[in-house]
Amino acid sequence: MKNDGIKKTLLDEYEREFISNIISSVKGISVRNAIYLSHTYNTIESFLNVNDIELKNIKSESNRRIIGDSKLCAINEAKKEIIETQNILKESNIRNFDIRHIWMLYLTKDFVEKQLSNLESKTLENLDINPHLSFLLNLNKDDIIKFFVIQTISRSIVTSWGTYVEKFLRYSGGETGKDLDNLFGLEAKKKMKGSNVDIFKNVNNILYCMQVKSGPNTMNVEMISGLNRAMKIIEATDPRNEMKDKNIKTIVSLLGMTYGKRERISGQIKNNLNQFENKTKIGRELWDFIGEEENYYLQVLNVMRLASEKFLKVNFMNRVDQKVKEISTEWDNKYQNKPFEDVIKDNFI
Repeated sequence: MKNDGIKKTLLDEYEREFISNIISSVKGISVRNAIYLSHTYNTIESFLNVNDIELKNIKSESNRRIIGDSKLCAINEAKKEIIETQNILKESNIRNFDIRHIWMLYLTKDFVEKQLSNLESKTLENLDINPHLSFLLNLNKDDIIKFFVIQTISRSIVTSWGTYVEKFLRYSGGETGKDLDNLFGLEAKKKMKGSNVDIFKNVNNILYCMQVKSGPNTMNVEMISGLNRAMKIIEATDPRNEMKDKNIKTIVSLLGMTYGKRERISGQIKNNLNQFENKTKIGRELWDFIGEEENYYLQVLNVMRLASEKFLKVNFMNRVDQKVKEISTEWDNKYQNKPFEDVIKDNFI
């Protein structure tokens, strides 16, 4: 699995991190031991081919067995999951897939499962109903349940997506390495405040430091001012003194937006972000820049669609509608024939 655009060393790192992530998800195996194992079996092929006896005989740095029988079963299940992921990609129309696509499929599956689990956990008891909006918008019982179920779930999805989309970008072509975390020093980080770097990207020995927004037009003037200040600090850093990679010539700061069109970005951002045109990557520009391929953004969308078809198996909004009906039944059982307005007044304020 190889791509000519992305450095092979980076793809190798993605494989090691993928194996480490899979192993550390097994209950009872520490992150430290997972990293240790991922350096012992540092490719997906070597990890899939290691047999049970060899795994059970592996010892930690403190000379203790890492994997017992129960953990071995979980690791074998993880192996099956990897094989399933590879087979899905092989059967798809995605050509020349590599570890980036495996990461994308894995992350999509994880994201979808978490959102479904979150939806399933919603009940009348943990639904926050705003009585003022209920009266203000003249909602009836069915309206109010649907409104607040959708509001609660959508808020959770959007928040969770912000974290996941950074992982999608990182494993599409972003840099890894602990030295990057300490690039700017403590004093500089204090001055940067909330405008830290989300994604690093090395292109032709220029290190691009990107803050990423999951969508367009999510920044107010104060946030933009902070980003301008952070960009200035970032670009004042001398990579020759701070970086282990002495080939880095210069550092460039960017703002990335994972979707949207350049022409639709608000005047507030365009007029207040210093050098807006040169300092931004928006929508497909960002994905293609990170992936180092033209139309890479389409590969991302195709893998996401593929994963949702294989793992979601239901229309998400249909499942939301089912949940609304379930909670409506809960309401009827709990409050029976009590007038709707009385229920709101007595129980939600």
